[in-house]
Amino acid sequence: MLRRLAIVAVLVAAIGVAFVTVASGAPRKVYVERDIVSQQLAYRPHAIGLSADGTFAITGIRWQSYGGSAARAKARAYVRGCTPDCAQGRVYRPRATLSLSALVPCRGVTIYSQLRYVLYGPLPAGFHRSGTESLRPLGEENGC
Repeated sequence: MLRRLAIVAVLVAAIGVAFVTVASGAPRKVYVERDIVSQQLAYRPHAIGLSADGTFAITGIRWQSYGGSAARAKARAYVRGCTPDCAQGRVYRPRATLSLSALVPCRGVTIYSQLRYVLYGPLPAGFHRSGTESLRPLGEENGC
């Protein structure tokens, strides 16, 4: 009899833990297009390439929140100036904040389809200090 009561108590405790986990809104697995050229999806990427020629990327991403309707992070940007040309231009590494939003279904998973960034520190002349980028993979074959 005591053994049955102990088993019931363990089951009730396990159900309670499962309920609290579900009710607390535990982060779900949301993906991000980590490179606009390859269009590969990644979970909690450490870097996101934002230019086809490799002159702009967000790197060293440290996620503060992830998996909800929006994700937020601090990072560094990699910005290559194009003077005298992009191959010889100076590299800038400003601090960055970023947020991901606009959840959409894609390739059978959920992705963040929009990235907003703000850059802090020196930048090449004419480079935008803040902006919004679409992270929705191109082409109808992707199912996005």
